[in-house]
Amino acid sequence: MAVALVCGLARIQSSELCLDDSYIHLAYARSLRAGEGLSYNPHDWETGATSPLWVLLLAAWPFGLPGGLALKLFGLAWHVLGTWLFMRLAAALLPSAAEPAAKPSPSLLSTGAALLFACDPLAVQAATSGMEVSLATALALGFVLALHAGRPLMAAGMAAFCCWTRPELSVLVGCASVGCALTRRSRAALWPLLAALLASASYAAYCQAVSGYPLPNTYYVKGRPFALEQLKYLVLEVLPQQPLVTCGLGAVLAAIGSWQALRARSALAWVLFAALTGLLATGATRAQYPGVQFAQSRYFAPFFWLLPLAAAAGVAHFRKWPALGALGIPLAFSLFMCMRAAAVQHAQEQGVTRLHVEPARFVSTLSDVRVLGVEGAGALRYFTPRSLRVVDVVGLNDRRFAHVRGKQGERLCRLLQAGITHFAYPEPWSDFLNKGFELQRLAAFTQPAYAQTVPPLDWTVIVARVRRVRSEALQSCGHASPADAHGPSPEPASAHAQGLTR
Repeated sequence: MAVALVCGLARIQSSELCLDDSYIHLAYARSLRAGEGLSYNPHDWETGATSPLWVLLLAAWPFGLPGGLALKLFGLAWHVLGTWLFMRLAAALLPSAAEPAAKPSPSLLSTGAALLFACDPLAVQAATSGMEVSLATALALGFVLALHAGRPLMAAGMAAFCCWTRPELSVLVGCASVGCALTRRSRAALWPLLAALLASASYAAYCQAVSGYPLPNTYYVKGRPFALEQLKYLVLEVLPQQPLVTCGLGAVLAAIGSWQALRARSALAWVLFAALTGLLATGATRAQYPGVQFAQSRYFAPFFWLLPLAAAAGVAHFRKWPALGALGIPLAFSLFMCMRAAAVQHAQEQGVTRLHVEPARFVSTLSDVRVLGVEGAGALRYFTPRSLRVVDVVGLNDRRFAHVRGKQGERLCRLLQAGITHFAYPEPWSDFLNKGFELQRLAAFTQPAYAQTVPPLDWTVIVARVRRVRSEALQSCGHASPADAHGPSPEPASAHAQGLTR
């Protein structure tokens, strides 16, 4: 736990956040705290919050909404708790040594595995990003631990919290419940599955009541039908960033541990299977764009504890001192990659401040802004006056636009009817917006080598005033209904840009 705390504190170099999405959660939390429900704009209920539990916790923060530094420390606290839960889970699942004097003890193995988990670069960045990932990871570990310990009621409660934090965790909950029930021939092990179904159904009913659709806007913008081809991003871009995979030895140990658990039909087998299934399901149901880094890889973080757990299980079959050496190599890789990732995260934080926070502060100085169309919907909502209506052009916080995918003509028509007076948009959108609007550029914010992608991009966000709506565009739209006035998501020119704008 101390290692998790130290690694996290080393990442907290400023109060800046590395994802604009963090401010979206804060915007919903502000509305909830003000008695306006899960609203994006005041009293404008939307289904843009895919983690209602995280929003509720932020709204319940006792000292007002947490700023960037407090938010990082809050996420880090969940990572420390997750490390402790992981160590307990590892001690419970790892096989006992047949020759205690010759082989490492479960407590020693669990400590080594916990060290690998604590300094995993993806987990540490998730903990200090302002997002709900470390909470989701801790809840997933708590659920598995309670289920393995034979506490079905506690496991059921954890399962419900998992589904209200990250919807992908419902796959882990279902697989783990069924696996435990089959292994132990216990119907009580299925209680968490029932709780997960009820929790998911309750949020689906809320989404249906608010938007007319059973899933949050995010799914309709970012989600895709199940397709194995979408696993390329996981295989080619996420796994190579995992220290246990990069060093090679860790991957071999994980394979050995998984095989031995499968042969023994132990509880470790269904735990690893459940985590692996959740990992693959997450990758196969999302549109992933090559080169986009943490903005996409964070979705996999709540499942990657399976790697150090499986590696420690593999080490358990070696003699004591070679086993410790085998754990030491991946641990050295983890520490090295964690330090290297800290510089990247800091660059991402600077980019978010330059391209999202600074435009929001500039917009706040303008006196004639009534309706603002935005691509980055976090800071530009959180840092601007509540009297200003913000239209999320991408659709994450706009129920009617979220369901218009690939229909550029309809998108433009809805945007024309939104009554937008100003835009804050990335430069690649200029051609699309100029088809419908005559814009007066007011300011431009440029971040050279924007670190959200590999290789980094030079990225510019423009703030512009709408001089007039082009008459030819209005004519082409015919009788567009003002009630459908919501913005489009223009197709970017490159895959990197597509990932950044979604």
